[in-house]
Amino acid sequence: MRSLNTARIAWSAALMAVVGSAHAQYAPPPPPPSVFVIHGVGRTCDSVNVLDHALSIEDARYFAGWTRADYDAAAEWARLCVVRGYEHFGPARVAHLREYEAKALKTPEQIAAEQAEQQRAADERARIAEGYAIEKARADAAAQVQEAQDRAREAEASRRQAEANKREAQREAQRQAQIAARASAAARCRLSDDYHIFQAQQRLRADIDRKDRLDIVIARERKIEEVSGVQNMTRSYELGAESVRIDEVVENDWNSYRRAGGPSTEKSGLIVLDNPCVETASTRDE
Repeated sequence: MRSLNTARIAWSAALMAVVGSAHAQYAPPPPPPSVFVIHGVGRTCDSVNVLDHALSIEDARYFAGWTRADYDAAAEWARLCVVRGYEHFGPARVAHLREYEAKALKTPEQIAAEQAEQQRAADERARIAEGYAIEKARADAAAQVQEAQDRAREAEASRRQAEANKREAQREAQRQAQIAARASAAARCRLSDDYHIFQAQQRLRADIDRKDRLDIVIARERKIEEVSGVQNMTRSYELGAESVRIDEVVENDWNSYRRAGGPSTEKSGLIVLDNPCVETASTRDE
């Protein structure tokens, strides 16, 4: 009986040992800490918004003296606070922290290299700006030269046009003066004795011509009467009366012609005179 109890006790002890070992092996990990020590200062998720504010304004005083280990601890603090529901609605908290860390923990060589790069970029921008300014100045100068040349050409064209207008006005004035002079000369000529003789001659010639045509008509009428043996007294009277009237007109014209000083002494030998008031081509050109 005693041996049976001993076996039971040994079995129970072995079972407890196995259970204890399994419990130890599969026990859950301990919960993350609620207080995070960063740069020697304990911080909780309730104060993580202070980190957010410092990152938003890049507050160098807040991060003064931080090492890479401090930034690693702060990154863990920020990550776990997000897990616990302390969300941030701005830039990603951990990524923002790492960006600031990269700027804050730069070595003097990195700072010098960045400054050199910044200076190089500034010099390049200055060179480009200077080149642009020079090019713009050249373009402006070329535009000003072109504008001046255009104005000079316009002024020259205006001057030439003014001269042409002046010459045309002078020619027109000369033409009008010539017309006026010719009109004045013609008016004076029409008052001259030669022109009066010419007018009397023209009237006399016209009346003589009418008399000659009437004589032809009378001769034809007489021939008709001789052939037909019939005499038209009315027609003969009319023609005779017209012949007498034209004879009187011709006589009056001849007397006027002679009084005006006409050179002819016989109507049958009338000397034809040209119009003294008609301009010749040379006179018109003058």
